[in-house]
Amino acid sequence: MKGGARLMGLRWSIGLGVTALLLACTPRPAPTPIYLPFETAPAPTATATLQAIPIVIPTPDELMRSHDASAVYVEIVPRNLYDAAADTLEFEVTFTTHSVDLNYDFVGLATLRSEAGEEVAALQWDGPIGGHHVFGVLSFPALKTRGQTITLVLRDIADVAERTFEWPATR
Repeated sequence: MKGGARLMGLRWSIGLGVTALLLACTPRPAPTPIYLPFETAPAPTATATLQAIPIVIPTPDELMRSHDASAVYVEIVPRNLYDAAADTLEFEVTFTTHSVDLNYDFVGLATLRSEAGEEVAALQWDGPIGGHHVFGVLSFPALKTRGQTITLVLRDIADVAERTFEWPATR
C-alpha cells in the first residue's frame, strides 16, 4: 500500500505540474480596462496663475465735498454712492455756522441728479433741525441712470440759491 500511495502522490504532482505549464503557456487576450464613473481626469501640466485686481475704495476724505458761502459751511460725504445694490443713496451732511439758524426742511431743499438727466427729490433727513452745528444723513432713491457724474443740490440755504456737490458716477 505504501507503494500505491506514493504512486498516487506522484500522479497528482505530475498532473498539477502539467496543468500549471499549460496555463502559463496559453496566450490570453489583454484585459479590458474598467472605467469607473468617478474617474478623475489627469492633472493639468500647466498651473494657472491668479492675478489680483485691485479694488479702489475711495476714503471719506477723497469723497468729501464742501461749499462755503453766506456764513454757512457745508460738508457732504456719500455713504454708499458706489453700491449698485443699494435701494437708497445716503449722504452724511454737516452744516456749520456761527451766525445763521439752520432751521430748514432739508428734505424739501435737496435733490440728486445724474448727468444723464434723471433728478430725484430727497426721501428723508435723519438728523436735527435748527442750531449752528447740524449733522445728519440725507437719503435719496437710487438713480436708475447715472451718466458720468452725480450731483447733490441744496437750494435756498442762508440766501444761497444753489449749492452743488458733484462726484464721479462710477469709481
